[in-house]
Amino acid sequence: MPSLQNPNNGDRPSRLALGRLHTGELAADERKTVQDAMTDGSRAYLDELEAIKAHTPALGIAGLRTAADLATDSTAVIPPPANNWKMYIPVLLLAAIFVLSILPTLLGPEPGLIGTDGGGSTALKGGGAALLVYQLHNDEALRAYEGNALGEGDALGFRVNSGSHTSLVLMSVDGRGAITVFYPREGDAAVQLEGTGETTPLPGTIVLDGAPGPEIFVAVFDSSVAEARTSLEQAYSSSGAGGVLTWAQMADNVDAVSVERR
Repeated sequence: MPSLQNPNNGDRPSRLALGRLHTGELAADERKTVQDAMTDGSRAYLDELEAIKAHTPALGIAGLRTAADLATDSTAVIPPPANNWKMYIPVLLLAAIFVLSILPTLLGPEPGLIGTDGGGSTALKGGGAALLVYQLHNDEALRAYEGNALGEGDALGFRVNSGSHTSLVLMSVDGRGAITVFYPREGDAAVQLEGTGETTPLPGTIVLDGAPGPEIFVAVFDSSVAEARTSLEQAYSSSGAGGVLTWAQMADNVDAVSVERR
């Protein structure tokens, strides 16, 4: 590689002039002027340029122009390049990194997966416990709950991702501290889930009453109704709705969704 550390004091041709001489860009009188002023260092520089040229493949201007012309013709077939395929590896790697970096944005969160903050989404926790909440709209379609305030008469449906768990208790606690058990509808035994690692819709919907909010819906996996209810009572008595959400965040077998009430 030609050195860039040897400054020119004006008594010999510049590297620019030598480069133009090497590429044949100079007129006859300019070429003679440069050649007459050449030193041993100048000749060595030209030798290095020639060595670099010998190891550099031709640009193939004609091929590039042909490809540019064909690019405007949708029916034309552009022949594959004859260059070594290895030269494209860096480009392919950069493209792969770009795709991986934007993939989460393109895919977005799983529809209906509502986090414990009541308005966003969250990844599955340890064991895969997740509660998914849906709102019944006027067209009688269940759509993922988006965190909007709900009131008396609004209907909700639920799905759960069982992960590694096999049974479920679904409850809620409203702004007065009143606890309601929705699944199972009766008895102390939790609802058995048909398969682990699957998203399971729960049958039917529930209709909200006029209780104050926020109302926290809580899914407790692999627990009896009595145990789940006691844990919910303790969490609520510690610091209200915040205590319930903290419990859900810390426990691997619990997930909760906060619903604002209007």
